[in-house]
Amino acid sequence: MKTDDFSAMLSSLIAQRLSVPRTRQFGFEYEFMPHRIMSPEDLQKVQEILTEGFGYSAEPDLFRTDDHYVTFEPGGQIEFCSRPTDPGDTAVVHSIIGRAEEIADAVKKSIGLKYIPAGFIPGRASAPMLLDKPRYHNLHRLLGTTGTRGLEMMKGTAAIHLHVGLLSLEELPSLWKVVCEISRLPEFRMGPERRHIWDNTDPSRCGLLCDGGTLFNADHMGFMDRIRDFGLNALDLASGIPFGELPAVSFQGFLEHLTTLFTDIRINMKGITLELRTLDSAPPQTFLERWQQFLNLVQQGVSTTQRASGPRSEGSMK
Repeated sequence: MKTDDFSAMLSSLIAQRLSVPRTRQFGFEYEFMPHRIMSPEDLQKVQEILTEGFGYSAEPDLFRTDDHYVTFEPGGQIEFCSRPTDPGDTAVVHSIIGRAEEIADAVKKSIGLKYIPAGFIPGRASAPMLLDKPRYHNLHRLLGTTGTRGLEMMKGTAAIHLHVGLLSLEELPSLWKVVCEISRLPEFRMGPERRHIWDNTDPSRCGLLCDGGTLFNADHMGFMDRIRDFGLNALDLASGIPFGELPAVSFQGFLEHLTTLFTDIRINMKGITLELRTLDSAPPQTFLERWQQFLNLVQQGVSTTQRASGPRSEGSMK
């Protein structure tokens, strides 16, 4: 299969998933770090608390309830993921945060493990790898060789990811620019420790992809070409060579490969959102403040972009 076709195929897939009329929704993923190194037995106990104590249904790779689901990272970090949420629906956001605090309290009482809102805890590079999927083991093996801090990234960091729903392919470059501008604000940047880890994880799959006019001034197809090229140049997890140099590639394989990239902002294909990944984990009150700020900034930025006849100036959202 010709990899040159991947940008058009990606555009077509996104357009297909955007074909149902929609209003702009938002979402988040909120991670907490275990205060100590976890064992496989610890993780199993936490998962039992979810199913037996809180009624979550266990599905492959996640635990689901009515308004959100829970996943885990390779070091045992717990992640609370909202479903698509209307910007005015604060009740569901508070409900998820309240449930996260209840679960953290139950885990502490049961096994003495505290889940804390920390962006980074040192000393986790050699901690056990708690997830069994081949992609995680392949990533663990690759990040042990391509950079200096990739294993810390996998097992010693926690973040807040914020999602904004895409409404059309045509708005992709301008909405990406809005989210890039947000990522530069002091309230939304990575902390210096996590930034250093991120920048020294794997140079082929990290990076901001916010390189000004080269990206923002492209139409949506030119934008897709850049996403395609970034993905093709990133190392394949299993072989350790650039994905585009593999002897045989498929578009489905390319889509799966895109989910392993660590750009600060990325297209998330599950709900067709732009996902901001720079925020360090933070206490619930800070999270709620950032959540509301994110909603306001996106809506302000989109409105400004729609009114503007030319490119917006750097820092215009500050």
